[in-house]
Amino acid sequence: MKINILVDSSGVIVGAARSAIPTKGSKAGTSGFEAGMVGSPGQNVHEVEVPEKLAELDGQELLRKLSEVDSVKKVLSTVVTAGQGK
Repeated sequence: MKINILVDSSGVIVGAARSAIPTKGSKAGTSGFEAGMVGSPGQNVHEVEVPEKLAELDGQELLRKLSEVDSVKKVLSTVVTAGQGK
């Protein structure tokens, strides 16, 4: 499942949300509800693939376990933190 993670300028995950929220019982051709994230200055949003079971977690438990996922580790390794330059 794909989720969006919000990463601050220090490379810390500060938020997460599902990339798309399915609407139960929606019929083909009808628009469902969608939500998204926008980072504040110094923050970036990244879409990552995570196991379905992990995506079902809420709050702090989800944020703690995200750093253990390979796709998240890969994204975090590319974040330029303060003082590193580009």
